[in-house]
Amino acid sequence: MDNILLVEGSDDKYAIASLLDKYKLTNSLNKATGKYAPVDIKDCGGFPGIYEVLKGSIKNPVTIGVIVDADNEFAKRWTELRNLSIKEFPDIVDEFPKDGLIVGNKYGGRFGIWIMPNNALEGNLETFAKTMIPEGNKNWLLLHAKNSTKAAREEGAGYKDKDIEKAEICTWLAWQEEPAQSIGTAIIKSFLKPENSPYADNFVKWFKDLFKI
Repeated sequence: MDNILLVEGSDDKYAIASLLDKYKLTNSLNKATGKYAPVDIKDCGGFPGIYEVLKGSIKNPVTIGVIVDADNEFAKRWTELRNLSIKEFPDIVDEFPKDGLIVGNKYGGRFGIWIMPNNALEGNLETFAKTMIPEGNKNWLLLHAKNSTKAAREEGAGYKDKDIEKAEICTWLAWQEEPAQSIGTAIIKSFLKPENSPYADNFVKWFKDLFKI
C-alpha cells in the first residue's frame, strides 16, 4: 500500500520532512525518486492542487494524508475536504477532531487531515513554526519582528492579511546567525526547535497513527 502525504507547496514539503527527520521518522530525500521514505510527500502547488490530486486518488486503497493551512478559512477547508471524501469514507465525522482526522474504509484505505497550525486555530505553517522559536529569544526578538513588520505595513509593505504570520517568521529568520533560511533549514539547523512547540508532538503522533509507523 502506498503512503502519500499531500502538502500545499515546496516550503511545506521541506519543512514537514525536516520536522519528521528530527523525530527520526524519515530518511533523507532520495534524489533519484524525489521521495521521502517511508512516505511520499507531494507538493501540490496550493490547495486547489491538493483537491485535484485527491479527486483522482482517494478511491484507491492507499493511505493518504493531507496538510493544509487554515489561513482564515478553517471551516471552509474542512467542509471542502469532507465533502470530497465522504463517499469513499462514509464514517468521516461531522466535527473536525482536535487531534487531526484519521478515518478508514472497508477497502483498506486510510485518510487523514491536519489543518495548520493545530486543528483549531486560524493560521498556517508559519503559525506552527513560530511555536518552535526557542524560549530564550522568543519574547523580545519575536516581538521586535512583529513590531517591525507592522511598521513596514504602515509604510506601505504589500503583504496580505493572511500572510502576516509568514512576514513575522521570515523577519525573525532574517535576524538569525545564518539569515534568510527556510523553515525546513531552520529546523534542521536547530534555529527552530520542535521540542519547544505545544503542537509538534501532537502533529507527529497524528502522522505516526495515520501511517502506522
